[in-house]
Amino acid sequence: MVSKAPAGTRVIKVVYKVNKGSFEVHYRLKDSDKELTTADVDNNEGKEYDVSFVHKFQAKEIKGYRPVNASQEATIKHKGVNEVIFEYEKN
Repeated sequence: MVSKAPAGTRVIKVVYKVNKGSFEVHYRLKDSDKELTTADVDNNEGKEYDVSFVHKFQAKEIKGYRPVNASQEATIKHKGVNEVIFEYEKN
């Protein structure tokens, strides 16, 4: 194999770490920032998820409220924490 780098030059191969992240699931009153219960964090048991990962979330049952959507799909869009927000209406 012939290298195109000049003699005496070191060629360094850089391997980028795949972006990984986790989900923080919020349960909020519709059209507000009011949290109805504590947010859940899903980080794949500390291993985090790859950017290509698609996960389906189910809304929690919260007494006196009903979810606008019973389920949602989400993907890791960026490294770190990615938010999923369920909105609820009063019964």
